[in-house]
Amino acid sequence: MFDPQESSVKHIFLWKKFVFAALVTICFFVFIEVVLGVVGVKPYTSLNDPFVGFSYFQPLFVEETQSDGSVMMTTAKNKLKFFNAQNFPKKKGPNTFRIFCLGGSTTYGRPYDDKMSFSSWLRAFLPVADPSHQWEVINAGGISYASYRVAELMKELGQYEPDLFIIYSGHNEFLENRTYQHVQEIPWVIVGLTEILGSTRIYSAMKYVIDKAVPSSSSQAQKKYQMTGEVQEILNQSVGPEAYQRDDLFEQDVIAHFKFNLERMVAAARSVGSEIIFVNPVKNLKDISPFKSQIDEGLTGDKRKRWENLYISGTSLFNSGKYGEAVNIFQKALVIDSRFAHVDFSLGWAFFKLGQFGEAKESFQRAVDEDICPLRILTPMIRDLRSVTEKMGVPLVDFQSSLEKIYARDYGHTIFGEEYFLDHVHMTYQGYRLLALNLLDELVRQGTVKPVPTWNDEAIAAVTKKKEAQLDPEMIARSLFNLGSVMNWAGKLEEAHNLYLKSYEIFKNKETLIILGQNALRRENPTQAIEYFNKIVETYPGNHSAQEIAGLFENRGRSEEDMQRYREVHRLAEAHYGLGKALKKLGKNDDALNNFKEAVRIVPDSLEMRQSLAESYTATEHIGEAVREYENVLKMNPNLFSEHVNLGVLLVISGEKEKAEPHFRKAIQLNPASAIPEYNLASVLQMRGEIQQAIDHYQKTIAKDPEYGEAYYNLGMIMQEQGRSKEAEAFFSKAKRIAPKSNQN
Repeated sequence: MFDPQESSVKHIFLWKKFVFAALVTICFFVFIEVVLGVVGVKPYTSLNDPFVGFSYFQPLFVEETQSDGSVMMTTAKNKLKFFNAQNFPKKKGPNTFRIFCLGGSTTYGRPYDDKMSFSSWLRAFLPVADPSHQWEVINAGGISYASYRVAELMKELGQYEPDLFIIYSGHNEFLENRTYQHVQEIPWVIVGLTEILGSTRIYSAMKYVIDKAVPSSSSQAQKKYQMTGEVQEILNQSVGPEAYQRDDLFEQDVIAHFKFNLERMVAAARSVGSEIIFVNPVKNLKDISPFKSQIDEGLTGDKRKRWENLYISGTSLFNSGKYGEAVNIFQKALVIDSRFAHVDFSLGWAFFKLGQFGEAKESFQRAVDEDICPLRILTPMIRDLRSVTEKMGVPLVDFQSSLEKIYARDYGHTIFGEEYFLDHVHMTYQGYRLLALNLLDELVRQGTVKPVPTWNDEAIAAVTKKKEAQLDPEMIARSLFNLGSVMNWAGKLEEAHNLYLKSYEIFKNKETLIILGQNALRRENPTQAIEYFNKIVETYPGNHSAQEIAGLFENRGRSEEDMQRYREVHRLAEAHYGLGKALKKLGKNDDALNNFKEAVRIVPDSLEMRQSLAESYTATEHIGEAVREYENVLKMNPNLFSEHVNLGVLLVISGEKEKAEPHFRKAIQLNPASAIPEYNLASVLQMRGEIQQAIDHYQKTIAKDPEYGEAYYNLGMIMQEQGRSKEAEAFFSKAKRIAPKSNQN
């Protein structure tokens, strides 16, 4: 007979068994997770990026043994193009609190260097606020570094006993070209599950074991877009913002990647027992227009014509001071095309002139979000930053809110501009000082910093005065010049001219005058160009290159005859070629490139000019164009050793290894004594899996140049892969003692 009471008891018993089994299982996995943590296994997501890979990643810091035998970590020389020179003891001293500041050029301290960065201000404030610790603040901000490079860098810095990472990141996410096709092909359910599992050490350990047992299981990693070891900005690979096109799907992928990297940074910090603080990045809204606007491609015919007329009419009304009418016209234009960034920017200024600051701020922000060349953090990314820090329980220093309070108090609005910004994202040194004080307040709130009673406004003022004494006119001029170069790089020629001119007024030098002249030419202002070039002759009579250039622009009149004379002179290739060489000597590679291009356009048969153009394309990292020009040069003269080597290297960088091989072989034929083409040929063969041939050519490299360190290192890698550990160790040991050589002639 059925007994309900007995059935209920059995049900409860089974339920208890299930709960007990679940608890045992959970406890088991928690125990395993703890054990793996103790033995040093790190979560997979703290180490790996499923979106992109890196073809190589050289360390930021290298060891440097001191006279007393101690070891300092110092910035590698090959990294000084992107990073400030920094150093710190490899072994952290007692009572030392070590802070790494990471991010892009704002963290670096642009337009200054580390001396005026927020890292430097924090370094100055901390020992005065709390002298009970030895404070180490290391500026690891990299110029143009995006979040995926910051996350990758944290893997290296984690080995140096960090106590705190400070992250200021978000402006550089669209700087480098890449693809997310492999991610788009993976179902979102799998992506989400992998993200959850990847945060555990058990997953990391299991994946390591499986990849070792079944090497082919890691083949999916090869599908990731491979980034270069250092930054390859889109703008540096092209003529400017024109390279950017509207791509909403790519934008969504970039934003998702940014969010993932924020989570990955937190995991990386926690995996080494370090704290982490994020900063909400700030940007110039009102005093820098969008870098590129793009009209709706579907807008054609009468509708497009009406939009164009509205935009022109609104601009005319604004310039006439009729701001209310301009608002009305710009809003009508936005009804037709809501995504043309410059209309929103113009609307923002019309509202601003009317004192309608709330509406102005919304319009300025939309202009940033619709910028086709987004060099400022976007609104969805700020939301993700807030969401991730809240979800993962890490501090977010809301610098934007702090700066808004200062703006509201001092200017009556909260729209950031030239008051604290020198360009689109880089602040004045006063801005970096404020950020450091905000970070210090957060450290006090956390209890990390325990301020002494003497820490007050007077103490802050004393530190500020001491830091400001480090500023000198030349440094300020150089910072303005650097910003001018940024604006020039982004195609904002008028803004670049104003910054260059301010720089020259503070610190007069011929370099800036030459750049001002070149900038005037690009802005199609020949009269101004003539004035600048002649000023070089008057001020620096010993500068023969400048004299030759200025002599071509001796007609200063404004008559049509004089302008015709100017146009005739402007077409002379030798003028552009000479100016290009002068600019190249000054390290102004972008401006040199423009002159060499013009020279070759006028005289396409000049071998010498084409060689200079090919070299200039390489120096400015326009790889495709450099390849094309070297091919043109070799058509004119196929027996040029250096050109074969350089073209081969560029083809390898472009992923065309098969095309590179014959150029290295030809270079060996032309100069049998040179080790450079031997090494490059060996590298290509190694990449193609022709290992024995690669070994033969590495050995030939060493026979030609016994000090070729990379050849020893690559031989060591091959021996290691073949299980020949003793031979590998010998090669690695030799490589360590030898300075690296260039692979390019």
